[in-house]
Amino acid sequence: RSRYRFAVAGQRLRMELVHLRAPDAVFSHRIAAFEHGLLRNPPARLDVIVPRGRGSVAGAHVWRRDQVQSMRCRGMPVTSVAETLADMLGEWGEEVTARIVDDRFPTPESRAGLFADLEVLPAHKRTKLGPILRWAPVDRRSKAEGRIARALQLRGYDITLNVRIGPYIWDIVHEGARLVIEYDSRRHHDDSQAFRIDRARQNNLIRRDYRILRYVDDDVELRFDRFIDEICSTIDWLLGQPLREGPWDAGHCEDLYVDRQIHWEQHNQKAWPYW
Repeated sequence: RSRYRFAVAGQRLRMELVHLRAPDAVFSHRIAAFEHGLLRNPPARLDVIVPRGRGSVAGAHVWRRDQVQSMRCRGMPVTSVAETLADMLGEWGEEVTARIVDDRFPTPESRAGLFADLEVLPAHKRTKLGPILRWAPVDRRSKAEGRIARALQLRGYDITLNVRIGPYIWDIVHEGARLVIEYDSRRHHDDSQAFRIDRARQNNLIRRDYRILRYVDDDVELRFDRFIDEICSTIDWLLGQPLREGPWDAGHCEDLYVDRQIHWEQHNQKAWPYW
């Protein structure tokens, strides 16, 4: 006699209802990323891809395509990992997409399935996603080190992780410019033996005609893009281009770090934890 409306709770139930309404729909974008383990938290919105000409699907946001690369994940049709990454690249951007790929698939061997799926994606998607998949942070010793190396790779610089020069291993090396980029964590600075060894290592490196740039946790957390710009400028300069100077060349670092810490506090609405 009457009609009843109720709120559907639980993501899985919502997905099953959408699938019943539209059996030809394929879950995509953020919900596909979550199903593939690329996101930690389930999204509020369910995205689906349906054939062109199909109407709306109650309970889902619709994308229309004639062809989609799909697979079964926990019994539900979802876009392949490669197609999901290509779809999310515009939203996440290159750096975030690359970070997710590097954390989830850190070696070329773990990306074998991605490469197979990449080959059958449309050309414009292969062009954007291909460079991210083809470079892997092999031998990275920390996520921060891998993030620095990946940022340089995305800007077109050919760098290598953990290279032996003389008797020592160095974090990141650009062989063409003979430049070493070293990342030191806070724990590293609290170790007096590591402090002593670092002086001998750096002297050995300079005597072999290499330059070195050193960065710490605060650089990664407070001024990531700026110090990446600094590394790129230094590489270009060592390869014969004019040196591009920035505020960190003219101002005292303590003043500049304090400015960035205050900016961090204003943005995050809490005290900088490492004063």
